[in-house]
Amino acid sequence: MLDNDFKHFKNFYNVSAFKFDKKAKKTVENTEIDSTLLLFPKGIPKGVKENAQFKSVEYQAKYQIKYLIVSDINTISLIPSIKQANSFESIVGKTKEDGYVLMNAGMFQPNFNAVGLTISAGEIKQDLDTSITTPKNGNFYLYPNGIFTIDKKNNPSIHTTKDFLEKKIDPKGLLLATQSGPMLVIDNKIHDKFSATSKNTNVRNGVGINDKGQIVFAISETEITFHDFATFFKDELHCSYALYLDGTISEIYYRDKKNIWHTPRISSGKFGPIFMVRLQEEKK
Repeated sequence: MLDNDFKHFKNFYNVSAFKFDKKAKKTVENTEIDSTLLLFPKGIPKGVKENAQFKSVEYQAKYQIKYLIVSDINTISLIPSIKQANSFESIVGKTKEDGYVLMNAGMFQPNFNAVGLTISAGEIKQDLDTSITTPKNGNFYLYPNGIFTIDKKNNPSIHTTKDFLEKKIDPKGLLLATQSGPMLVIDNKIHDKFSATSKNTNVRNGVGINDKGQIVFAISETEITFHDFATFFKDELHCSYALYLDGTISEIYYRDKKNIWHTPRISSGKFGPIFMVRLQEEKK
């Protein structure tokens, strides 16, 4: 469900008039309007099960970050991309779900294949990238990188690629996986290559596991440094392990039976793998 503090929304659409708009020049627009009332004028609908909480915060008085806390791991799936682009529009056009959240799930090659290990519904779609020290270009290879997994007993984990290899984790025992990099938080410590004084900012998204065992997806609507984004996962979301998914192009999309909201479109809207979290409703 949407948190009562979910403010600063700019993009609300009726389902019948759905479209993705390009990012406005001004990234953040502060308002005093409670966006929950914009989405739900009569309050949160009855029957919505709180398997997922969608929230928005202003962090360090300069970043707007939106995040999704997921309690029911069964509601998470990964939609792979095999030599063709994934997009929110294509998923919206095919799915029969009434309520869900979408977020890009990791980095991809020019042909839209995922860069590293990708497992969807227990099926390996892309093999593990075993590089752990070899110098290569790109954020994926800012070591240590890592892997977010859900095993077939519904246990979520985030491992560095090195630990994944050393523990000899069998990908065949996993229900879902996405490999990306760099790691943001490792054993409650910020990645040692991140600088608190860095000027390198971008829109970024990532995934973590908090101290309650819940999965947390987060995206910065304003540009943020790696260090500050990792610190947010560690100190505010209480994640001892967190993994960077992507930046610059990242987006998140929310839909229920009556309303749609998404972060402003930054690029082409073409992605590799995409996470889907179903918003469950209680049975009547």
